[in-house]
Amino acid sequence: MVATAIHLGRDEAAPQPARMVATPQTDPLMGELTRCQALGPAAEQDAKCDALWAENRRRFFTYRPADCGSRATQTRNQPATKPEGR
Repeated sequence: MVATAIHLGRDEAAPQPARMVATPQTDPLMGELTRCQALGPAAEQDAKCDALWAENRRRFFTYRPADCGSRATQTRNQPATKPEGR
C-alpha cells in the first residue's frame, strides 16, 4: 500500500500533444480573427469582422489538393509531350 501511495502521489505532468497553430506572423487573417474574437458580441456589428469570418469560411471549405501548387508549376514549365508508340 505504501508503494501505491508513493506512485500515485507523484506529481507527473502528462505530455502535452503537439498542436499546429497559425500565428499572426504567418497568417495575418488569424491575427484579425483573434481581434474579432476578443470583441465578443460587438463583433456582430463590425463589417470588417464579418468579411474576415467569410474569408475564413471560404478558405476552410475550399478543396485544394496537398500538392496543387507544385503540380501546377511543373506542368506550366514542361512542354507537352506526345505519347510514344502511336
